[in-house]
Amino acid sequence: MKSHFQYLRYVLRHKWFVLVECLKMGLIWRGLVHDLSKFTPAEWFPYVRYFYGDGGTRESKGNYNIDEAPQDFEMAWNHHQKMNDHHWQWWVRFGDDGTVKVLPMSPQARAEMLCDWRGAGRALGQPDTLAWYTTNKHKMNLHPETRTWIEFKLFYAPPTHPEEMLKLIEAGLKGDTYA
Repeated sequence: MKSHFQYLRYVLRHKWFVLVECLKMGLIWRGLVHDLSKFTPAEWFPYVRYFYGDGGTRESKGNYNIDEAPQDFEMAWNHHQKMNDHHWQWWVRFGDDGTVKVLPMSPQARAEMLCDWRGAGRALGQPDTLAWYTTNKHKMNLHPETRTWIEFKLFYAPPTHPEEMLKLIEAGLKGDTYA
């Protein structure tokens, strides 16, 4: 039972930080209903076992190790991605012939995705979204339009967290570019 309360605490903390970020972007409804599928039995029980039972954990960068995850967690994670359009995986289409087509995310979905990244980072005590994205962007199948918007928001829009501002200042002093 303790594991269920631990997971509930994390989910509510995550939802709170995402709501705060969504409110900053005017996404009131999306902030309120963000990740409600995590409360369904299809996701709840596998997530509790994986994160707070004997199942496993996230990597140090916040990623899941799919080679070591149990099948029920894989099914829950797939369910979550397919039920929530703020995940980039929702926008990847697989053709019957094996081709992969990446669709542009809707403006609301991509904004919620950014809020999700920021909220998840804050909930996990790693609020530097820019550093997380820089480390993980090569793993994401984003449509060029979506990637351009995300990178503009991360690199050129005013950061919402002091850690992101410091990262931009440090990069600028070194002469780094993000193009």
